[in-house]
Amino acid sequence: QCLQDRAEWYEELVKGGDDEYASEKLRLEAQRCSGMNIEYLYEAEMLAAQKKHEQEGWM
Repeated sequence: QCLQDRAEWYEELVKGGDDEYASEKLRLEAQRCSGMNIEYLYEAEMLAAQKKHEQEGWM
């Protein structure tokens, strides 16, 4: 119910033109409503690649 209540709010954020901002705000709201940690779809892979590049001296 908590997230359903945020549907209009999210739609207004998207209409504002910044999809990435709206999606991040929705992710934060989903975490707050569910009490669960919600990661980006490929967050684990991105962090692993970043760590690998740091070890190889790319960063």
